[in-house]
Amino acid sequence: MWKSRPVVASAVGGILDQITTGQQGLLVQDPCDLEEFAAALSGLLVDAEESNRLGAAARVRIQDRFLPDRDLTQWAQVISRIDGG
Repeated sequence: MWKSRPVVASAVGGILDQITTGQQGLLVQDPCDLEEFAAALSGLLVDAEESNRLGAAARVRIQDRFLPDRDLTQWAQVISRIDGG
């Protein structure tokens, strides 16, 4: 995602917090369904415009939500609120 590439992954665990299917990448429902995975991947390989759109959105999502400096800023805000300042 950091490299502006769409992700094709299984819709399980923490990846659900990172990717919304059709927005930053594609999530397949069954991690064992190789045909579903292949179809998602093939679709992105064939449709460069869609792949680029998803990849660009993936990078924005990483920048907005998952960089360490953002986490540090959020923790500082929480501590400030608790401390009353």
